[in-house]
Formats: sequence, structure tokens, C-alpha cells
Amino acid sequence: GDCFPCPEEGCPLMGHYADKFLHKTEKEEQKVYLNTGPSPPYARWRKEIHVKVCATETMKGNIDVALTGTNGFRKKYTIDKGTFKPGNTYLNYIDTEISGNISKVEFLWKKQLGHADRGCMGAEEVRIISGENG
Repeated sequence: GDCFPCPEEGCPLMGHYADKFLHKTEKEEQKVYLNTGPSPPYARWRKEIHVKVCATETMKGNIDVALTGTNGFRKKYTIDKGTFKPGNTYLNYIDTEISGNISKVEFLWKKQLGHADRGCMGAEEVRIISGENG
């Protein structure tokens, strides 16, 4: 997340479209991070996901979200694992093949094994920030 969100003029692309970003930096031997998807066009988009939890008590487990894009692509992403307190917000950065708008967000909660069956957990708010329009 160090380079999030993208610069005002957009994130520089590599490969076939790299010539559109000439002279964005004069730095030599800089680090670049390549993270591609499994299918053409192989691009991924960085998103910052914030989940504000509502719960009856502090609980242990995994918080995931499943995102579905208007392009029909659906995938589950882990936001955080551990101990969660009611009212707290947890965030993670993801790289996704969803290029357009997100049409559906599902909150997924899995209690840690051995944790008491009492209590319930939900999402009060899920906020998604796209790198290109941070």
C-alpha cells in the first residue's frame, strides 16, 4: 500500500502500454512491483478495503469479503485474521481482476475453531477505494 493511491495522472503501466508513461521518473534502477492476473489482459487493479465490524462481543476468526464486478468476475479476499472488537475498522490492500465498478460486496465471517458459539459478527460498513481514483 505504500504507493496507494495512484498518482493523479494514473499508475504507470508496464509492458505493451509503457510508452504512454515516458519520463514519469528519471530514477535509475528503481523497484517495480509486477502483479498480474491469470487471464488476458492479465491486469490487476489495487483497491483499499475498509471493514467496520459490528459484533455482540470481541471475537476471533477471519474477516473476508467477496467482491463481484460488473464484468462478472467474483473472488474472495481476506481482510484480516485475528481478534476483532465491535466498532473497530480493519483494512487491507488487494489486487483484483475487477477492472470496472464493483456490483456486489459480501461480508464473510469465519469463527476461529474452539471459539464459543455465542455471539455474532457482521459488517456495519464496507468501504472500497480504487487506486486509480483514490
